[in-house]
Amino acid sequence: MSHVRMFRELRMGIMGLRALANKREVRERFLQLLQAYIDEQIKYDPTHAEIRIYVPVNGGRVILFKDLAVEAEKDEEVFKWLWALLSI
Repeated sequence: MSHVRMFRELRMGIMGLRALANKREVRERFLQLLQAYIDEQIKYDPTHAEIRIYVPVNGGRVILFKDLAVEAEKDEEVFKWLWALLSI
């Protein structure tokens, strides 16, 4: 699947998750969708794994693209920021 199609699926999946009442399920499925997108993007261009992304939470920090889903799973503020960013 192309990385563009995967991004579209990520965005559409997030829209669908908004309708779910179970916050734990929403979080788990969001992280799965995000990781699938990251994996596809890295498969398309392996250099994207090392892209540094500034995340303006907890005083601001830099996270590697390949680690976004892992960091979002560990840090609620990173999760909320990514959710807000991708659900626009």
